Amino acid sequence: MEISGIISRFSHAEHPIPTSHPSQPERMNAVQRLLSGAVKILRSHLDSERFFWRALVEAAYIANQFCFALLFPVYLLQNIGDTAKIRKMKLRKNDGSLLAFEMETKFFFANYEPLYDELKTKHRVYFIIPDFRRADLKEYLLSKGVPEDRILGSSWAFFVPWDLYMNCWIPYYFPSVLDRRSSTTKVQMFHGIGTAILRKHHHLAFNDKRRRKIRQFNVQFMIGPSYKRLQDSHPQIRWCKIGYPKLDRLFNGTSDLSVRKEFALKEGRPTIVYAPHHNAMLSLHTYGLGVVEALLRLDANVIVKLHHEILFPGHPLHWVRDALQTMQQNNDRLFLAKEEDSTLYYPLADAVVTDVGTSAAFEAVICGKPTVLLYNEHWFEKYGKDNPEFEILALCESVHALDQLPEAMERSLSLPQEEVARRRHKAEKWYYNPGTATQAAVAEIEQLLEERRKNDK
Repeated sequence: MEISGIISRFSHAEHPIPTSHPSQPERMNAVQRLLSGAVKILRSHLDSERFFWRALVEAAYIANQFCFALLFPVYLLQNIGDTAKIRKMKLRKNDGSLLAFEMETKFFFANYEPLYDELKTKHRVYFIIPDFRRADLKEYLLSKGVPEDRILGSSWAFFVPWDLYMNCWIPYYFPSVLDRRSSTTKVQMFHGIGTAILRKHHHLAFNDKRRRKIRQFNVQFMIGPSYKRLQDSHPQIRWCKIGYPKLDRLFNGTSDLSVRKEFALKEGRPTIVYAPHHNAMLSLHTYGLGVVEALLRLDANVIVKLHHEILFPGHPLHWVRDALQTMQQNNDRLFLAKEEDSTLYYPLADAVVTDVGTSAAFEAVICGKPTVLLYNEHWFEKYGKDNPEFEILALCESVHALDQLPEAMERSLSLPQEEVARRRHKAEKWYYNPGTATQAAVAEIEQLLEERRKNDK
């Protein structure tokens, strides 16, 4: 990608660089947003082992971290009100352990919600949100029933002596609670089953000297057996066979169907959920809106659930949402999902269409939905075929070109329920504790807290 192309994408961002006498913090925030976007775009499109491109990514990353460090004292001053919450923590020190769930996107709430519901009555559970995304994430958490006094910005959260800190990813801003040298138990719970996630962790975190943040977690919650490759390489870390708590409702058939009210689905027609990934090798980059157009030619309702990364201002595919909204005006069978958690929409579907190399295929099969995968050989050339993503092909229909999609959808929609159930049962092997992962996670958290209390005596 040419640098001019990168710059042009930011001219259409939702939060453009201020142009009318911005203050110094505004200027720094604008630069930080530009650099954050550049890092994401470079990693998405310049996915290369060549030294020049890797060096370019690293330069943008380092500059981005530098901007975060400069903004840190600014955020402390802007959010001085958070100190009242910290004082309240100290006054209520006998009201249970201090737990922190770091939430960098709305998508992560679905991972934490089952644990939060179980732990909030016994412990003091707080959500840490990045100060530069404070407004929208705070509003979102309040809408989910999280009390305002349990939401804390990332700058002041850095100084809290947490008993346990949890994240689903590696914080990309500096400094975070993860960077603080303390006795806090730091838990990584991950947010997907796929090999791509594992290889990113392995390559960018474990092997690369500049990406060792993942090693700062002293406990790792494994979603399934595919994580064993990391466990074998790093026995000094505590690895726990937990599973994926947010999928318990899919395993148990207890999904919340309230999102149905988002859509005026046409009765008597099947509903297809299209959940594309943001990876540069996959369908939105390959076909653009061609998949959506092909699905609309079928007599079906079509719900498009975009990957949350695509919604990031400056992402190469950020234009897709606006284009879909325009298409909606001319088609009453097209719907755009609002929530960032894809698992909310699978129960509404009669079939799911997604890309190879994503967790969506596993989740849709677990939900008991016939699934069509948009095959991409380049993905397997990069990540290999000795992984769950290749095995899941046997439990789905796969298409190599758009003209194959209508027939694949017909086969999927007419699939016998016995075959759907067989595929669902087969997919369970990729997850620990299917249907009871929340109980396993809560039990492990309680054990970690108990061990911490004994060590503190």
